[in-house]
Amino acid sequence: MIPVSTAHILAALFVTCYVGSIYISKDARLSFSKTKVYLDYGFARPKLQNERWRDDPDVIRARLVAVSGATLICCAVVFLLMSAESNNVCFQCWL
Repeated sequence: MIPVSTAHILAALFVTCYVGSIYISKDARLSFSKTKVYLDYGFARPKLQNERWRDDPDVIRARLVAVSGATLICCAVVFLLMSAESNNVCFQCWL
């Protein structure tokens, strides 16, 4: 059994890994034009050609790849931790 403080640290690291993977990946970032557009209240502005919004297929695909990698890393950490705790697999053998 792991201590509560270790569980909290691992949870914080998992969140950081998951959210950080979106920000680290260049293709998953959004980009907006710096031009000012004045619209009447309630109207959405059209997307310009060089912009990347969150509903673009390339952004969605890049974010899915990023969080899938983060999920695999987190699952591997949990597997190694559980293996080391159960003494079935030597933790040092995986390093």
